[in-house]
Amino acid sequence: MSITGWTIGYLLGAPVAGYILQASGGQERAGQGNIDVYRPAIFYARGVALVSSMCALLARLNMAKKVAKRV
Repeated sequence: MSITGWTIGYLLGAPVAGYILQASGGQERAGQGNIDVYRPAIFYARGVALVSSMCALLARLNMAKKVAKRV
């Protein structure tokens, strides 16, 4: 079930990063050894991962109020 939930990210991740790369200057600036064109795509990926982590934490706190639990 968890891998099924990842499908949307796998299918949309590369095209969204490509659109962001193209909007920030694309291959013209990246071909000159300039890594700055990749920063918006990196920030997008970081933001999506942060939102995902927060949703997982909220779901965990909704199930039990303690973050850590003895097994």
